[in-house]
Amino acid sequence: LFFQTNTFCGIFLLFINGYKLERLIERARAFSRTVLQETSPAIVQQLNKQHELIHKVTRIFFIVVTYAAHFYVFAPILSTLYTLYGTTRNVNETVHYTLHMEENFYGLPTRTSGPYYLLFSAIMTPTSYLCAFAGTVKILTISNFIIYCTLYFQLVQVKLRTVAQENSFRQELKAIVTLHQDALNCAKLLESITSLVLLQQLLLCVLIWCSMLLYFTVSSAQVAHEVYECRWELQTTAIQKDLKLVLVRAQTPVGITAGKFCYMNMEQFGIVS
Repeated sequence: LFFQTNTFCGIFLLFINGYKLERLIERARAFSRTVLQETSPAIVQQLNKQHELIHKVTRIFFIVVTYAAHFYVFAPILSTLYTLYGTTRNVNETVHYTLHMEENFYGLPTRTSGPYYLLFSAIMTPTSYLCAFAGTVKILTISNFIIYCTLYFQLVQVKLRTVAQENSFRQELKAIVTLHQDALNCAKLLESITSLVLLQQLLLCVLIWCSMLLYFTVSSAQVAHEVYECRWELQTTAIQKDLKLVLVRAQTPVGITAGKFCYMNMEQFGIVS
C-alpha cells in the first residue's frame, strides 16, 4: 500500500500542477526555438544531440517497463495453465493456482478455487498495467524535465565558450543574459512543480522502511515476552540457565542500520519528518 501510495500521490500532485507543467513546456519550447535560431552551430548541435539521446533513453525505458508489465501479468496465468495441463494427467493432484501477488484477497480461496482465481486475475490485470503506467509517467515526467533544465544551463555554458573564443561579447552579451534568465525561469518553475512530489517521496520512502523494520524489531523483542510467558522461573535449574541465555540475548537491539550508524525505526521517521 505504501509503495502504490507513493506512486499515485506523486501522479496526483503532478496533475494538480498541470497548469504549471503547461507553462514549463511552453517556456521550454520557446527556449529551444531561441537556441535553434542561433548562428553558432555548436549550440544547435548540442541541443539536437541531447534531445535525441533523451528521446532514445525515454523510449527504451518505456519499452522495458511495458515488457516487464506484460511478464508480470501473463507469467502467473501461463504458470497456472501449465499446472492445469499437468493435473489433467494426474487426477489425484490438487490444483494450486499461481497468483500475481501472494496476499489474502478478502479471505477468498484464490489459490484453490477457479472462479475466485479468475476474479482475482481480472482485477489484478488492469491494476498491474495501471500501476506500471502511473509509475512510468511519474518517473519520466520528473526526470525528463530535470534533464532538460540541466541541458539549458549547459547550452548557456556552450554559448559563453563560443562567444569567448570569438571575442564577441559586445554583440552577444544581451543574448547570453536573456538565455540564462530563461533557463533560470524554467528551473524555478520546475522547482515549484516537484517540491511537494519530492517531499512526499522522501517521507513515504522513509516511512516504508521504518514501518517494515518496525515489525522486524518487535518480532525480535517478542522473544523475551514469550520466555516470560512460559514461566521459566518454575523450570529446572538447567532449563532456567538456557532460558536466561535466550532472555539476555533477546534484550539486544535488532534492526537494520543506514550505513551502520543510524537505526531505521519509527522514532527515526519522527525525527526525519
